[in-house]
Formats: sequence, C-alpha cells, structure tokens
Amino acid sequence: MRLRLPLCALLLLALPSIGLAEELVPDTKYRGPVTLEVPSHGVSFRLPKGWLGFLSGDYFLVGAEAFDGFISMAAEKLTPKQALAEFRKTQALGDGFKMHPKGKPAAKGNVIQVDVEVTNGDQSNPGQLRAVIGKYGVGVVMGTVGVGQAFNRIQTVARAIEKSLILSKPAASSASPERIHGCWKHFSSSGGYGSSFTEAKLRIYPDGSYSYYSASSVSAAGQSVMSEDREQGPDGVHGNSIAFHPSRAKACSPIVSFDVGIMYVGSGKWIPSA
Repeated sequence: MRLRLPLCALLLLALPSIGLAEELVPDTKYRGPVTLEVPSHGVSFRLPKGWLGFLSGDYFLVGAEAFDGFISMAAEKLTPKQALAEFRKTQALGDGFKMHPKGKPAAKGNVIQVDVEVTNGDQSNPGQLRAVIGKYGVGVVMGTVGVGQAFNRIQTVARAIEKSLILSKPAASSASPERIHGCWKHFSSSGGYGSSFTEAKLRIYPDGSYSYYSASSVSAAGQSVMSEDREQGPDGVHGNSIAFHPSRAKACSPIVSFDVGIMYVGSGKWIPSA
C-alpha cells in the first residue's frame, strides 16, 4: 500500500486519446476520458478528461501537467481490519520520503480513510489515503498527494475516480497454451551497498519446447562480476501450471497466472517481449 514519489515525468508527455474501454496493461500511457478495467481483480474505473495515467510497478499513477501532485492506485486482496492496521503506520516511500498518518483512520461502510503528511527533510505536503473494499475481498487503495492549493483539486479528481469504481467478481485466470506461448522478458535490479542487475528472456514454443537466457552482473567495492546462463528443454502446460524439464537442472512445475498483461511464473513477473 505504498505511494511512490515523485510523479514520473512521463505523465507530462502529449498522449493520444484511447477508446472508451480498455484492459489495463503495462507499457501503455492513458489519457482520459477512458474507462479502464482489471478483470483479474474485478476492478474498473473511469479516468477523467484531461488526466493522464500509467502503470508503475504495482501502482497506477494519475496526474496532470497543470497540477503539482498525483493520485496513486493499487488493487489488492484486503479486509477493513487490514486497511485500518496499515493506515496507522508511518511508511517509508523511498528517496527520503515518508508518509505519516495524522490522527486515527476512520471507517465508514466499506471505505477506510486517514489524512497523512508526506515529508522529505524539511519539506511537507498534505495527503490522504482511502481504501474502498468490495464484497469479493478486493480493495482499491487510493493515495493523493499535492502541493499547496493543487491538493484540493487532486482530491476532487480522486473522489470522481472513486465514484466511478466498480468492484465485481474477479475473473478466473487462464493459463492456456495459446496465452503462454511466445517470448517473455523478466527484469529486476537492486541497489544499496553494491548493486545487481539481472535480465532474462523466456521463449515458449508451440511445439512444447522452451529456451531460457539470463545475464546478470554484481558490483561492489569497485569490483564487477558478470555471468550468463542458457537453458533449453521441453515443457508442458497442465491446468494452471507449467512443467519445466531442463537438461542441467531439477524439473519444476511453477504455478502460472496472468494479471494486467503480466505473466507470473511462481513469484517471477514476465512481460511480453519481441
């Protein structure tokens, strides 16, 4: 339930208008008015006219060039008790930003709310967290942050998005062979003392075989180590899992699921690639 600051500059680019109904997918920028949906969570909402949005990790960010602030949205399995507990905590947002609750969170029906203060050093801006929880166990957490008078306008837009929210029964995930076949890319990186980088591609062919390639590097104390790995073998889709039988490693059958255009193989995230 973390917000991420600052708002990515990509929101400020001129974007083409998108049709009236779209399934939310990665690597796509949206301009309102447009209705977006996440079938795997049973969530749909309306992005208002003049406002721009895109996926950033697990969050959907909404902003506008004329306003210094943004709205962050995340859909997840959530209960009122969990939301109340999370909203009582001070949260580190990264890059020196922290979000502090101002008072106790309040519950009214299926909505949980708390006012917050977002700080970075001696800078401070107002914010708010709201969670709207549906009857199927999925909630949408919306965070708003704004500078000065922009906060009031951003709050108005957030309430309009919230009013348009529809929380229905999540659609069943399909892991059919046709959906899995193709090339998928996985990317992860981390920093701190030393840093690491890993890029991997997985290609699953219609004939039941696969190829896997990964490259990684680790650097610390001025030293850098790079490595590559390649693997090939047969595979087979069985219900919601996929069986890998590599020639140089132990066979495994991780669970496969799909969410907003992302393929999850076990806990790993893969997106379509060329």
